[in-house]
Amino acid sequence: MWGQGLAERDRFAHLAATKIAQEMHEDLEVVPGPGSAPARGAARSGSKLKAASADGTADILLPSGGTTRIQNGNRAGFAMTFRSLFTSDAQMQAFLSGQNETPAAALFGENPATFPTVTDQIRDISSRAVGPVHLVLMDGGVNDAEFEEVLDPEGPDINKIDETIERVFGHDLPDVVGLARKAFPEALILVTGYYSALSPLSDRARLKDLFEFLSKKPEWQLALNDGVQDLYGIRDFLNGLGFTKDVDALVEKAIRRSVAAAAHAHHWSRRALGALPSSVRGPGVAFVYPDFRPEHALFAGVHSLVHSGYKPPTLPPPGSHDHRGELGGGVRDHRTSAHVVDDDMLRDRLASIPRLRLLNTYRRLHLLVSETILAAAIPETPASRSDIVTQIAPVLRETDLPSQILAAADELEHGTQLSVALRHLADALGSEIGRIETAMIASFIHPNPAGARRYADRIVTAHRLHENFSLRAALRGLASGNTTGVAISALRQHGVDLSRGLRQLELIAYIDSVALQLTGLEEIPGGLVVASNVFFRRAHLTLGPRLSFDVAIPLGVPEVLRAFDTNADVRLADITTVSITGVGPFGELVLYLNGQELLRAPRAAGKEVHDTVTFRLDVPVRDHRGGHATARDHRSGQGRVRDHRSGQGPVRDHRGELPGASDHRTH
Repeated sequence: MWGQGLAERDRFAHLAATKIAQEMHEDLEVVPGPGSAPARGAARSGSKLKAASADGTADILLPSGGTTRIQNGNRAGFAMTFRSLFTSDAQMQAFLSGQNETPAAALFGENPATFPTVTDQIRDISSRAVGPVHLVLMDGGVNDAEFEEVLDPEGPDINKIDETIERVFGHDLPDVVGLARKAFPEALILVTGYYSALSPLSDRARLKDLFEFLSKKPEWQLALNDGVQDLYGIRDFLNGLGFTKDVDALVEKAIRRSVAAAAHAHHWSRRALGALPSSVRGPGVAFVYPDFRPEHALFAGVHSLVHSGYKPPTLPPPGSHDHRGELGGGVRDHRTSAHVVDDDMLRDRLASIPRLRLLNTYRRLHLLVSETILAAAIPETPASRSDIVTQIAPVLRETDLPSQILAAADELEHGTQLSVALRHLADALGSEIGRIETAMIASFIHPNPAGARRYADRIVTAHRLHENFSLRAALRGLASGNTTGVAISALRQHGVDLSRGLRQLELIAYIDSVALQLTGLEEIPGGLVVASNVFFRRAHLTLGPRLSFDVAIPLGVPEVLRAFDTNADVRLADITTVSITGVGPFGELVLYLNGQELLRAPRAAGKEVHDTVTFRLDVPVRDHRGGHATARDHRSGQGRVRDHRSGQGPVRDHRGELPGASDHRTH
């Protein structure tokens, strides 16, 4: 929502709010935020819905010089890293207790950070608002789900990530929306979703360059690794031992993880927001799907809608105001100078990064400490300890160092085992280097100006659909007759529970999310243990003539949940039947469209021909709105959607767009 890398005039929140105000014939008044860019509201790049905690405790250095001990986690890390933002012990204590996160807003919003959280932004903005607020634009959750780990092919198991996504988007997000409703009882709340940064259309060679660059391995090791991948006789053996990596395979895995996680988050967001009680829905809560399609992903070609610069710029000489250029600051890439970060906010962002001027010093010290640790030949003598302290002494004269570096330096000076103290110092320096380098390229994979226009278009469209709900438009294509009886019959044939009212059609007028849950799956016989990430059934889900998805069903698990983005303009009328092929024995099938349960049926209710089971959508549906069903997702492959209306060409969107907006699907 901050608009990473974008000038204020190009932010999708600004574009959308301006257009909505024009259409409502009202003046736009943005509640100012507490930071240095009040026109951007309270948004913050990198903000989380809620602060997370971790095991253990941390000693926090207070402004007075004293310390306080709190639980590890986001609050402790922020207070130690940005301690100069706090002017008094009372102010820092209020932050650490969660009472007031406003001091964190003094860090310029282009710098990714957890604080202020979305929860505290709501508190702060509600205290600043004068008069009733009629429109709230908000998002959140992607940072709580640690999207960097999603993109890391060697990161946490995708099943663990899916559990996190369910918690964040299925539970935490609606909780925070509930807080927004209490703060703004008269507002329409529009919650924007996320997109997959990678797609099957992302250029593999450029992704490989990206992965290798981010690995920061020496060029000779990358060259050796490439060579080994061509030696089929020993490749699998060495990869299995971990000596080399099949980067091509890791790239494919990263794409699958990105697509799967985005679809899963989309499903749970829609499912949770659709189940909000009327007291929270109030004047309205609507989900806004950005509808970034495969051709809009990173390195997907000229229609990509995200920033692609992932290499830091050269740090300018002292006194220079030019922050653009080639690689610098000790990072070298002799293969290409492409993909150096370059966006409209780069100059302001670099000027605001705390301790950016120390980056090269940090790198030099980190290399020195790392080499010393690797040498493993440091005698525990006063002289050797003194030599290390002398090396870091110039840095310690800085007045704004993070507590982590100060604590490690104190260990060096006061007798902690040398190897332990050095590792703590290496960790502290590495954390600082990572923070600064991340901030330098912070616009990477965020929407570019064209992507922001697309987001704005979808927000405006969602507002129009909510404000001007048309039953006739929602029923388009469902029935050929004009009588009420024909319409009711058509809705029932498509699985719509009319007891929920016709306004529910607003949620499923256009289908962009499909989820399939299967329970009672066949277990491995005889107690045989099979790794769920190795053996799969390759099933196929078909929803009428226009939509189909490949589904990977792991062997030996009792239930799965699969989510897919349709990546096409689909109406409820297009969903005519539900067929599942190649799944084997199962007990029950549940189908969700835009998070709404449209079908729940036992296998026996379907018509089985060979290995395909087909269901009609007018099978009675049990109402499970009272809670969130939990299903483990053991996916490893992704669904594929086919749009049979337009063949291989782009799909036109007839839902409306901003005048002048660039919609790359129709160009």
